[in-house]
Amino acid sequence: MSAKLMDRPEDYKKLGINPEQVETWEDGRRNPETGPGNWEWWYFDSILDDGSKAVLQFFTTSGLKNINKDGDTPSVTFNYTTPESSPNLCVNCS
Repeated sequence: MSAKLMDRPEDYKKLGINPEQVETWEDGRRNPETGPGNWEWWYFDSILDDGSKAVLQFFTTSGLKNINKDGDTPSVTFNYTTPESSPNLCVNCS
């Protein structure tokens, strides 16, 4: 498996993306397919001033058990880790 960081002017042009500004159409689902095996997720990672960490994830499907079902079954997870790296709060996490 390989990956490529698409950060050159020709990459942005190919994708129709303005590298200087996030456009309204970019704020949403990228894959219009909702059939079996199709899903997306968005996440926010943060490191707080005290060194603790928080991760918030949004999924269009609620875990692998639903990935092959048709349509969306949205879910959200939240994970908080203390500065000592001890997970002490995990909401809706597997």
